[in-house]
Amino acid sequence: MNSIERISEEVFKRIREVEKQLGEKRRIEKEIKVKEDLIDDLRNKRKIYVQAKRVLELAYEKLRRETMSGIERLVNKALEPIYKDLSFRIELEDKRNRNTARFVVKNLSENLIFEGNPLDIHGGSVSQIISLALRISILEKSINPRLEGPLILDEPLTFLDEKSKRAMVEFLRKVSEVLKRQIILITHDRILMEAGDKIFYVEMKNGESRVREIEGIDEIVV
Repeated sequence: MNSIERISEEVFKRIREVEKQLGEKRRIEKEIKVKEDLIDDLRNKRKIYVQAKRVLELAYEKLRRETMSGIERLVNKALEPIYKDLSFRIELEDKRNRNTARFVVKNLSENLIFEGNPLDIHGGSVSQIISLALRISILEKSINPRLEGPLILDEPLTFLDEKSKRAMVEFLRKVSEVLKRQIILITHDRILMEAGDKIFYVEMKNGESRVREIEGIDEIVV
């Protein structure tokens, strides 16, 4: 092999190496383009995610405010006929990056503002009214889809005096009408019995519980 042939072979060898490197370069450039397109797609998706997250946060915050406001309104409607000077509200406290609800009763009588735990005000009567109203409002506001069926209350007004019981009976009647939900009261209290549209009396006979509908509480044998 003469020098010209060697040079020619060397040139072709270098050309093949260059072509191979150019092919590798094109492959890498194609991979880079695919990766860049993927990065752009991920960036766009991230923008959409951030925007969607913000929209959901705003929607959640609005829903939370509306839910809290609805609960506060219903509880205050329950308190109003009996304790006109008391106002109920829900406060949120941030504890360890978690929102914790705190129930506060404010007393506005005599131009004074007193804030305290519902359990510490007026014995057990206020806490009983608030507890009852909270159960009703949370049942209506927090469950989606709405939980159907009657609301069953067992001796719900034990700590209230006669006047307060009658006021709460009217409250429960309005709740039943507005929410279109039947309320069943399990009670020994004659005031609550008289308030019912229907009265069913449970008595023991020969070791068996028997249920019968009665027209009025005067039919009850003590």
